[in-house]
Amino acid sequence: MKANFILLVLSVIVGLFAIEIALRIAGYNPLAQMGVSRQVFLRTSNAPMLQYELIPLAVGQGWGTRVSVNSAGFRDREYPIPRNSGYRIIVLGDSITFGFGLANVEDTYPKQLERLLHDYGLTSEVLNFGVAGYDLVNYVGLLEYRGLQFAPDLVVIGYCLNDIGVASPNREYIEGLNVTWGSRLALLVYRSIQPWRIKRWQSHMNSEKVFAETYKDRILSIDKDPVLIEKVKELSREHQIDPSTGDSGMLSWYTSRAHLGTIVYSFDRLRKLSRERGFRVAVMPIPFLSSSQANKWKIVYDILSHECHEFGFEYVDVHPDLEADGWDNLVITPGDRIHPNTRGHSLLAKKLADYVSLISVTGTIVSK
Repeated sequence: MKANFILLVLSVIVGLFAIEIALRIAGYNPLAQMGVSRQVFLRTSNAPMLQYELIPLAVGQGWGTRVSVNSAGFRDREYPIPRNSGYRIIVLGDSITFGFGLANVEDTYPKQLERLLHDYGLTSEVLNFGVAGYDLVNYVGLLEYRGLQFAPDLVVIGYCLNDIGVASPNREYIEGLNVTWGSRLALLVYRSIQPWRIKRWQSHMNSEKVFAETYKDRILSIDKDPVLIEKVKELSREHQIDPSTGDSGMLSWYTSRAHLGTIVYSFDRLRKLSRERGFRVAVMPIPFLSSSQANKWKIVYDILSHECHEFGFEYVDVHPDLEADGWDNLVITPGDRIHPNTRGHSLLAKKLADYVSLISVTGTIVSK
């Protein structure tokens, strides 16, 4: 009996080894094939309010684009920390700002904005601090950790509608890949179960109780804001959350006191920084690229606009511009309603350029 068991174990080991060899001979390497080997560009971070960060000077192919991280740890060219004359803008955001799927970083709206401002005759630098998977709290943390040293005059938040929830599994992805030990078979199994793991993980982390406990040090009460509370009630009354729709979970985050508390926390912290360091703050919500979503998120835009007003931030409304151009004209791939193509980024850049030009009337920006 014991001999049979040993023989079975050996047979399994030999079989697994044979599959591993076969996968290698067949050229199976999902990380290379996918071009999204996130652990090449990301590392876990011990910085406050961050779980992971871009690795300075990392270069390669990832997220459907060519990635080159500068020495300061953001996807852009090198900028001197002692600033040049002119106006300096830092743009914070997630994979949209980062430039998911675009040919290169120059296609992103921060870099298009930089060129537009130059064409307008405004001496300015626009630093792209977008990091795929970041949320609102992460933006503020990254600004404190890496951004403030560049002494910005303006901080722009390219706000994705999922920015008040746990939407990115990047840290779990990095840690998960680290336990595959480079095995092709282990990677095959890991990739097979990953979609299920991500869906289950996101649902768990964004449940009210778990989210409130996990991020209790990043949540402030909304009780002192009766207007916000009424808008939340309006959202709850108007929408029956349908779990079968792709964004129903995200919409429900805006009826969650814990999730909304992260906006209050982040904006409060950002306001203090802006007063201490003397920079403006502008928030630009980037809509989902779908006509069916336009009205569904209207109250959410009202919530964000209200919060910007409460904290003294500018609210840059790009929704009408994108809608007028046609949502289908702006998607990077037919199935992706989150990430705009180059045309979409150009509209975002134009809207911001008009806003910055308006500031220049006050004499804040130095002309060339």
